[in-house]
Amino acid sequence: MTRWNLAFLSGLFAVGCCAASAQQEKPAAPVSEPAAAESDLVVARVAGEPITERQVLSAINQVAKQKSVPVDRLQDRNSLLFKDAIDSLAMVVILRGQIREQKITVDPARVDQQVQLLSKQFPSQEEFQKAIASQASQRRN
Repeated sequence: MTRWNLAFLSGLFAVGCCAASAQQEKPAAPVSEPAAAESDLVVARVAGEPITERQVLSAINQVAKQKSVPVDRLQDRNSLLFKDAIDSLAMVVILRGQIREQKITVDPARVDQQVQLLSKQFPSQEEFQKAIASQASQRRN
């Protein structure tokens, strides 16, 4: 794969992830308040950027849907999912930093061209739209 293609794909990945993962850091709730199921508590920092509990939980859900854990490692499932989620989020932060550093921009016409190529992999435009909607709902969950 050429360097330009790798940069373009990285840019597309990061642009898609930026919207999903852009969150503002908020202070943790006081101990006397009941803890929310998901919070904006910062659990890690990569290159100075915070990774929040909410982002980690969302990433764990995505990883769990995509990855099967071998039966002999089921006891380690949660820690494996956590590690994979943190690795994934860290990679997004690193890629975004590289994109900013290299001043990579995404050409909307090229994005449209790639979307058209992807849509041709589906039997109909309706199936393609369903797949996009499914991906969008998975990212929200």
